[in-house]
Amino acid sequence: MSNTSFEDKLKDLNLSNDELKRFSDAFKNDEFRKLFIEYAEELNDPKSRELYEKEICAVEAQRGLDATFVHPKPGHVIKTTIDGKKKCFINIATNEHVEKPSYNKTAGTNGKQGVSWSLPHCLAGPHEDIDHESKPCTVYDVIFSPDTYRMAETNGRFMNMLQDSALDSVENNYHCKLDRNNVKKLKMKFKGVPKATIIRKKKENQQEETVQDTEKTLKDETDDIIEKAISNAQNHKVVLSSHNRAVNPPPSNNMNQTETTIAPRTDENGFTIPTYRIVHRGEFDMQDCSNSLVTQVHSVRPKELIVEIDLPLCASSSNVDLDVCERTVKLNCNAPKYSLDLHLPYPVRESDSHARFDKKQRKLLVTLAVIKETPSIIQMDTNVDMDEKNEETEAPTEIVPTIVPTNESVSSDEKASNITYTCIPFEYKQGLAHIALVLYVKNIDKPTLKIENDGQHITIKLSSLGSGFYPL
Repeated sequence: MSNTSFEDKLKDLNLSNDELKRFSDAFKNDEFRKLFIEYAEELNDPKSRELYEKEICAVEAQRGLDATFVHPKPGHVIKTTIDGKKKCFINIATNEHVEKPSYNKTAGTNGKQGVSWSLPHCLAGPHEDIDHESKPCTVYDVIFSPDTYRMAETNGRFMNMLQDSALDSVENNYHCKLDRNNVKKLKMKFKGVPKATIIRKKKENQQEETVQDTEKTLKDETDDIIEKAISNAQNHKVVLSSHNRAVNPPPSNNMNQTETTIAPRTDENGFTIPTYRIVHRGEFDMQDCSNSLVTQVHSVRPKELIVEIDLPLCASSSNVDLDVCERTVKLNCNAPKYSLDLHLPYPVRESDSHARFDKKQRKLLVTLAVIKETPSIIQMDTNVDMDEKNEETEAPTEIVPTIVPTNESVSSDEKASNITYTCIPFEYKQGLAHIALVLYVKNIDKPTLKIENDGQHITIKLSSLGSGFYPL
C-alpha cells in the first residue's frame, strides 16, 4: 500500500493524539509485538480460518439464513481505468458454489432466432492495491461458475460476453465509469491475495417473521453488551453509527481546492476522449487593483494556457501524436486508444508552445503561449472630411450672399460661454509618484491648451484643427 493511501486510512480512523501515543508505545513493547504476530499468524492459519467460517455459518443459521463462503479460484485479470484517472484491475475467478449459466431461445429484431444467456456471478467489494510502479489502484473480484469460464475459454465471443458482464456489474453496483475502449487482458491469473466472500440465502423452511425476530433479539443483546462496555470504559469515546445512516466525513482543511471529475467519453471512431483541464496563467499587476474610480484593466486575457491531459494507460509519450494550431489542440494515440480535439478559448502561438509528459502522474502537460490582444483604435473623422463626403453625395445648391449684422459690443466672456465642449477619450495611469493622462485626440491647437488644477480636480480644455488646419 502506498504512503498516501495509508495516510488516508489513518485520517479516516479519526484517532486522538492520546490514542496515537498509546499505539506507538504499545508497538515499542516486545511482548505486545510478539502477541500481535501470533494473532496475525492465527488469522492466516487455514485451520483457524475454517473454524471461523463454521462459527459464522452457525450464527447465520440461527438467524434463518444459509451462509456459504466463496473462495475465488484464479482465472485471468483484465485492466482498465476508472473514471479516466485511476487504474482498475478486475479478477475473473471461479467457484463451484456459483450457479451455472442458462439460456433461452429468443427472436431478434430481424426475426431470426437467437439465444439469450444468463451468467450468474458473485461480485466482491473493491479493495485497494498497488501496481508494478507502486502506485495505488482499485481491484474488483468477479466470480463465475467453472462451467461458465470453461465455455468462455473455448469461445472468443463468449469470453467477450463474460468480460462485458463483469464490467457492467462493476459499473452498476459501484456507480463508476470504466474505459471500455482500452480493456486489456493480462498474463497474470489473479491480482492481489484471494479473499473469500460470503453468500447469504434465506432457508426455504424458515419464515421471514422468524428471521426478523432473531435479528431483533441479536440486536438487543448487542446493544446491552455495548452499553456495558461504555459504562466500564468512561475514559474512552465510543461512536455508534447505523448502517442505514449517512456518516459525514471529517471536514478537510483544503477548502480552496476544487476537484471536478469528468467521466471519459467515446468518440465516433471508438477512441476514448481523455479527461483534461485548462489552466489560465497570467501576470499580476498591483495597478489594476488600485482604489480609483477611473482605473482601467485593459485585458483579462492570460499569458499562457496550461492543458493537462490525463493518460493513465500511457507509460510514455512515444505513441502520442500532438498537433497544436492557433485555436485547437489535437491528440491521437492508437495504443492505448485516446483521441482529443480541443477548442481553445484564446488564439495561441504554435512556435512558442511546448509539451511535457509526466511519467509519475501519467499526464501530458501542454504549455501554450497566448497571442496578445490588439487594441482597437477608433478613427475620428474631422468636420472637413464630413463636408467633403457631403459634397460628393449631395446635389450642388446655389449660394445667395447675405449680410449678417454683427454686434461689436459683445464681450469676450459672452463668446466663451457660447462655446460647447465635448469629452474626448482618455486613459488613466497611476504610479507611485505620478499620475499620467493620455488623451486620444489629433491636430491639437497648442495655444488653446489650458490646464486648471484646484487640488482635487483637473480640468483640461483645448481646441483641435481640422485637416485644413482651421480651428474647429
